Amino acid sequence: MRKLYWYISAYLRKHGWQFLLALLGGIAIFSFLVPWLIRTITRQSTYYIGIVGEYQLYNLPELVKEQLSPGLMAIDDDGSFIPDLAEKVIIENDGQRYRIILPENLFWQNGQRFATTDFNYQLKDVTVTKTQTEVIYDLPAPYASFPQYLVEPILLPSTVGWSKFFQEDTLVGLNNVEISKIQYTDRNKNNIKEIVLDDLTEKKRYVYRFYFTQDQAVEAFKLGEIDYLFDVTNAEEIAGWSNVAINERENEDQYLAVFFNSNDPLMTKNLRLALSYAINKEYGGLKRALGPISESSWAFLKGVKPYDQNYQTAVERLSDELPGEPIELELVSTSSYYEIAQNIKRDWEELGERAATACLEDKDIKDKKPCEYLRLKVKLQIQNFPDLNNFQTLLVGQEVSLDPDQYSLWHSGLATNFTSYKNTKVDSLLEKGRQTLDQKERLTIYQEFQQTLLEDPPAVFLWYLRSSDLVRK
Repeated sequence: MRKLYWYISAYLRKHGWQFLLALLGGIAIFSFLVPWLIRTITRQSTYYIGIVGEYQLYNLPELVKEQLSPGLMAIDDDGSFIPDLAEKVIIENDGQRYRIILPENLFWQNGQRFATTDFNYQLKDVTVTKTQTEVIYDLPAPYASFPQYLVEPILLPSTVGWSKFFQEDTLVGLNNVEISKIQYTDRNKNNIKEIVLDDLTEKKRYVYRFYFTQDQAVEAFKLGEIDYLFDVTNAEEIAGWSNVAINERENEDQYLAVFFNSNDPLMTKNLRLALSYAINKEYGGLKRALGPISESSWAFLKGVKPYDQNYQTAVERLSDELPGEPIELELVSTSSYYEIAQNIKRDWEELGERAATACLEDKDIKDKKPCEYLRLKVKLQIQNFPDLNNFQTLLVGQEVSLDPDQYSLWHSGLATNFTSYKNTKVDSLLEKGRQTLDQKERLTIYQEFQQTLLEDPPAVFLWYLRSSDLVRK
């Protein structure tokens, strides 16, 4: 035994460093390389997907987060709220308390047992109480649309790596999908360049590659860096490619509209109605957006006034009160909608010409000078980032939830109401709608809201925004 000890001691003195390196190499191989090889060999498919925008680890795109984990609630196709991770939702205290019942024996993807203390939604003025299988939210006032804040996927901050020197931050979800790799654009890890997700159940890998602009993403698609690119607004360059499928869709949670700044004294109700009637709303086969609530929503009001182009009605509205000075309008938009903005400018100027001509030919009007003031002068401003605090008329896209609650966009008491729209009846309906839990009552309230808003329009609702999904065959 002593002789064996001498042999081992002599060997270690002579070859100790080699032995230690071999030991560490073996640990690394069996800890990382072998599992990686197993995943690689058994993996069936890899999908390379492009994402446009700047994202960080704790600000991932919804597409990625939804693969990793569910939220407590989900939004159904018609905009109604349904339980997702939640097993049951109980509404108490006339809508001021939401009790979320969670299933037992939940585990995070890394095997850690789930606890209600593992997650927190950022909710202002809401008291949160947690037990082992319940989360209770006490609201300061009834709020029917509160579940929209519980749709966000639940993720657990964690670390990966075999020692503190090689550990990296990551996120863990409740689905059997893991983040296997994150590559950043710089050493400070400000923005993600690529993130890899492995679906451990279906043996599929999803490689998300991030691009600052849509043009860069489209170029990457052309070069073969990615095989999937969603929500592309300009796919003409690839339209003729035989190996690419282009799936067009109408996004009914996004519409294009001309918004009026109600703080401008020129923007009277008659002028807003005249400008609305003057616009030709048939454009490129796009689907009309008839109002602020999506047609897919359960609260959408069928038969609302469409405000189709009607120069006769537009002239009547514009001429209802003859102006004391020339009417000069400024239309602000972005380069994406330049052609549409040009068409609107032309329609408004045509309205001005028709109104001036009708005024000059009207024998009952003795003073013809104001007739010339009706000739609308429209200046078009193209800006990369329009200033929502400084515009007269603004052509931009607007994203809305399928839930009919439009409180933040149209209520006169909120800073998020960028048009500064003021209508006491609309305010009252919006307040009542979010405090009413019964869906039939909410339907009546929101349909009256749509009718009231469209009779005193703060915007000209045009079309749902169309986008394309590019898929390499």
